[in-house]
Amino acid sequence: MKIILPLICIAFFLPASAQKVALLHRSFKQPIVYTDSITVEQIRTGYFPLQVNNVDTFYANLKYLHDMLSTRQRVKMESFELHAGNSIIITDRVPMAYGDRYNILAKTKIAEVEAQMRLSNQEEPNKKSAKRIKKLMDYISKNKSLFRAPTEIHPRIYYMQVISDH
Repeated sequence: MKIILPLICIAFFLPASAQKVALLHRSFKQPIVYTDSITVEQIRTGYFPLQVNNVDTFYANLKYLHDMLSTRQRVKMESFELHAGNSIIITDRVPMAYGDRYNILAKTKIAEVEAQMRLSNQEEPNKKSAKRIKKLMDYISKNKSLFRAPTEIHPRIYYMQVISDH
């Protein structure tokens, strides 16, 4: 009896601590939903999955993109990726007359379910894209159980393609 009661308590509380995926709503108006598995229906209804362990890295990547979009500039990178666990943010530069614009797409694959969320489009100005990314950052940071004040994380850029003049 002394052994059975603790085992029952552990088994009862184990599923509650197994939640490892945060489902972010694309409109940023619905609350963040925590789950241990995702379905295609959740993706279809407007949720974007993100592993809870990678939220701080994802947030740091968003901050890097927000800072990049806030400054009008010409960069030498054609495209690059920012990784946060199984989430990848793919950024493609589109040269324009008064500074570059970007196509930015966030992708996640969890348990054979893939999801995408467009963060920036070349047709909209960088200021509008920066506001959208800032809105996403505020949405994540507003949820205190998921997000705590970040330590200084610097994004690591992957698969960078540099413009060649030749």
